[in-house]
Amino acid sequence: FIMGGSSLSSVERITFPFSSTTATLKGNISAATPLYSSGFNSSIYGYCCGASGIGANKVSRFAFSFDSGNATEVGNLNASKNLTAGCNSNIDGFVMGGNSVISSVEKVSFPFDATSTATTVGNLTQSKYAVCGCDGTDFFTQFN
Repeated sequence: FIMGGSSLSSVERITFPFSSTTATLKGNISAATPLYSSGFNSSIYGYCCGASGIGANKVSRFAFSFDSGNATEVGNLNASKNLTAGCNSNIDGFVMGGNSVISSVEKVSFPFDATSTATTVGNLTQSKYAVCGCDGTDFFTQFN
């Protein structure tokens, strides 16, 4: 899934294996246009976090398989931020860095819902923004 963008509130989906077709419009993000936001997923939901301007501390989600409608605003980050990186484990999503002076790592525990606020769990080695994140296996499993 790809969500938002400059002056966009759309949610589009590509289906694997994706080789030479076009993404399909599936719905919209319900919060303010998520420009400079990040995303991650649990096994049943996709999440969009942060933005530029209004909605900069919001977390929205949509259920898989999302075929139409709007993503729902389900909670908040601890602070307004954009230009963050997102990644996830099996049980938590993470929003890292942001803006030009943020080094925090916030955790969103699944299934993050309307009464939830992300938890600050640590810091990056320095402030970072306009970066990307990816998922992997944990260090112990990968190198043991």
